[in-house]
Amino acid sequence: MFYIEPVITVLVIVLTPLSFVVARFIATHTYSYFKLQSETRGEQTAYIDEMLGSQKVVKAFGRDAQNVEKFDEINGRMSKASLQAIFYSSLTNPCTRFVNNVVYAGVALTGALVCVATAGAAAPFTVGSLSALLSYANQYTKPFNEISGVVTELQNALACASRIFKLIAEPAETPDAPDARVLAEAKGEVQLRDVTFSYGENPVLEHLDLHIPGGSTAAILGGTGSGKSTLTLLLQRLYEIDSGRITIGGADLREIRKSHLRSHIGIVLQEPFLYSRSILQNIDLRKREPDRALAEAAARDACVHEDILDFEQGYDTVVGERGVTLSGGQKQRVAIARALAGDSDILVFDDSLSAVDTRTDAAIRDALRARRQGVTTLIISHRVTTLMEADRIYVLKDGRVAEEGTHEELMALEGGIYRRTYEIQSAAVEEGDPA
Repeated sequence: MFYIEPVITVLVIVLTPLSFVVARFIATHTYSYFKLQSETRGEQTAYIDEMLGSQKVVKAFGRDAQNVEKFDEINGRMSKASLQAIFYSSLTNPCTRFVNNVVYAGVALTGALVCVATAGAAAPFTVGSLSALLSYANQYTKPFNEISGVVTELQNALACASRIFKLIAEPAETPDAPDARVLAEAKGEVQLRDVTFSYGENPVLEHLDLHIPGGSTAAILGGTGSGKSTLTLLLQRLYEIDSGRITIGGADLREIRKSHLRSHIGIVLQEPFLYSRSILQNIDLRKREPDRALAEAAARDACVHEDILDFEQGYDTVVGERGVTLSGGQKQRVAIARALAGDSDILVFDDSLSAVDTRTDAAIRDALRARRQGVTTLIISHRVTTLMEADRIYVLKDGRVAEEGTHEELMALEGGIYRRTYEIQSAAVEEGDPA
């Protein structure tokens, strides 16, 4: 092109990138709509997943119409965002082609004028030269049109990727200290000294002091939001305390490697989670090859062995997603068996007997009492009968220890929280409610 006509070639080179400017302008608007579309799609997927997982609640409370209405609202926003994204993105290709066609027309017009101006000259610019130049100009602008078509797909990909990058950019849990050590065992007293913790701006524990002698059983009672479950998370360093100190056997938790700390603590959460695997694999979860004898012994102590044998495949029964094939009590007892199978130095039961009847509760406690010799045990429950045999009972209120002592000592406190709770639950039992 330079050989044929340098001036017109410079004109082509200068004007053709204008298509990128146009594509960039449209892409800026397109990205925001693609991002909104991606976010709304995520909201829609989350809502569908939530509703599918709570079908019984939806049916029981007659919320079918409300849920459909909510879905239609989200779907409407999704449709609007998608249409806007598609509309603006569809402008990219025709607009850039229009710009390049204007350049092509400008080359043709300029070339025609040059042809007329140089007619009769010693070295005229001929129609054949103009035809060749236009052919070359067309080949030169064609890749720009193809690239502009990719811009739309790229904006959609970037909008989706931004959500992934945002997740990746989220900070991981606080790493171990460079000199963090490994515990041979986590036996010994557990002590919380002046511990303060809050979720954002919401304080949960305030200057809490708690002492659990090694090998003893401590129980915690408290109302909703008093910080009971938060204690279990802090013991495993799933959250870091704001201030104060937590020690096991005199060793500060912040000086212990997290993986080893957690391997010594067996925990049964308030809402047990089971994997879509066999019962045997769920109980002996820490090993690649489960030990059947160990799992059966733990299941017997958790009073779930007989229930498991009632299944056609016994311990090889696959429980389904989140243990859907088991009842609430069976799931809790399998989770208890999992904690017992771990041979942990510290056992934590976070309201883990709430879904079993009082007789099974007593049987499990008897088995635990015989099994946990030398194991420090922390029991959290709303049921006083589950707590009353503990060596020490702590009553939490507003993130602090309001009362502490043995069952007999706390029952001697006139107007105390523990005594009032015991009397209410005892009255309920006498009236036939197995509270």
